[in-house]
Amino acid sequence: MILCGYPCIGKSRICKEDPSLFMELDCNKRDRADPKWCEAYGDEAIKLSRQGKIVFVSLHRALRAYLKKAAPGEYALLVPKPELKETWIAHLKHRADHTGLPKDAKALECCSKWYDDDMKEYAQEEKDGAKVIWLDDFITRDLILSICE
Repeated sequence: MILCGYPCIGKSRICKEDPSLFMELDCNKRDRADPKWCEAYGDEAIKLSRQGKIVFVSLHRALRAYLKKAAPGEYALLVPKPELKETWIAHLKHRADHTGLPKDAKALECCSKWYDDDMKEYAQEEKDGAKVIWLDDFITRDLILSICE
């Protein structure tokens, strides 16, 4: 199963808990100047998923569109509920302040600006048939395993 996860939901933490089952493919380590980065990223996730891994990837729109074509039914979106906007942005701010990493600052900036629009987009994808898991809090191992059954 491929899980497209919103920033700060716990992807890295889950992968560290059980690296034999969970794997995170970090899109920040991709050359996004390459017009085919998304297909290569998606193909790697599909390959690992079909080998039995639970693979966490980003929520980039281009990736979701690619997975919809290349691996229908093999992926899900993990996103916070729309009403958790302020809580989620506070999580992101805490993380960005704590780590000082540019990727965390960028996640905070993007989510602060686009949260409401993103949630509408995910809701539309759900109406169009995508599997969307609306989260109340951070992900847990048990939740992920139940999604992937």
